[in-house]
Amino acid sequence: MNKKDLRKKILHSISFGLIEQILNIILGFIISVITIRYLSRSNFGLISYAASFFAIINFINIAPENYLFKINNKIENEVEYLKSYEFFSIFKSLLIFIIFLIIGIAISIKNNNITYLLVFLSNSIFFSFNQIANIYKVKLELEFKQKIITLSVLLGKTAKAILIIFLIYTPKIEIVLISQILEVVVYVIYRRRYLKRVLDFNKKISFSYAYNIIKKSSLNYSIWTHLMGVITNFIYKIDPFILGFFVSMEQIGTYSIALKISNYFIIIFQLLQKNSLIALSNISKLKEKNNIIFKFNILSIILSILQFVLFLFLGKHILALYVNKDEIEIVYNYMFYILFGLSIINGFRPLISYLTLIDDVKKVLFYCIIPSGIFTFIIYIISAYKFGTIGIAKANVLAYFFWTILLIARTVYINLKNEVH
Repeated sequence: MNKKDLRKKILHSISFGLIEQILNIILGFIISVITIRYLSRSNFGLISYAASFFAIINFINIAPENYLFKINNKIENEVEYLKSYEFFSIFKSLLIFIIFLIIGIAISIKNNNITYLLVFLSNSIFFSFNQIANIYKVKLELEFKQKIITLSVLLGKTAKAILIIFLIYTPKIEIVLISQILEVVVYVIYRRRYLKRVLDFNKKISFSYAYNIIKKSSLNYSIWTHLMGVITNFIYKIDPFILGFFVSMEQIGTYSIALKISNYFIIIFQLLQKNSLIALSNISKLKEKNNIIFKFNILSIILSILQFVLFLFLGKHILALYVNKDEIEIVYNYMFYILFGLSIINGFRPLISYLTLIDDVKKVLFYCIIPSGIFTFIIYIISAYKFGTIGIAKANVLAYFFWTILLIARTVYINLKNEVH
């Protein structure tokens, strides 16, 4: 693929990716405002608390389909790979469903509340369908079919938003649980129907053949990027889990509001990171890779600064749409520190894609990601124990700064090493 065609496809992908994120923001805003306004603080805290368990259980959530990024343009039997990944996803989902069932039962008995079990079961079903949807998403991304992904998101989010509106009339947690399952089921149906039109999904493969593909995909690449993702997810979502040992569920619910709104400030940088990975996977020369990643990083840094400044000026006005007047100040304080930390790592997120493809992925894991996870866990526990909820909010700054320093140091080292050779 020549530079002009690649540039055109990247811009097309980013354009539809931006449309997707705008739709996510608009529909997600409607969904989150209604959910926060009408769902009780304890139920909202319960949903966030249950979701935080994925940061722990996610260690078995291997995604072998990510291997397609590594072997893009070198694969001939793509349907066999996709079918193999489907088989693996179903097996993995059943395992995690059983784990969540056990956890849900145990916590429900402990708290004498069946709602805990319903939340955990809903999360496990959502997880199962989401894994299959992600398999198709990887394939579509590599083919620069972001338009299909965007349309599926529009349909899924719209269906969820329509159902969430019923919270206004009957603020029950079951509506939220059903809506998130409906959203991801739409993703699966729409994306698979499109791929079936262009690929022969009726093709049969043997168990042994699928096993060999999964084994090769996992050991060569995916198991290491998976562990990186697990620890990254751990850093992002472990806060409510740790707070569960030190503060009330109401306080967790309030902090979770700040955390949930802060997620919107990651969206554009996830898009840039994903497109930098796709661009790098279509380039072979190291010099061109360095040039691409430099441009992505400069753009990320500029947008990160602008975004944080925007929050400083408009943050309290935005929060007024979510919470009551007496809660604005405390949620704003939590968000200030969370976003300060996120702004640091957001500016350098493309380096994660760069190191994943340029460096030995195992070394990235052991030199950058694992130390960041350990540091985050320790600093979060100390901060929550000593200073409570505001302490863990402030700890976000230290955690993300430490992670960023390690990424920059590893990137500099790899480039110096390549210059020597």
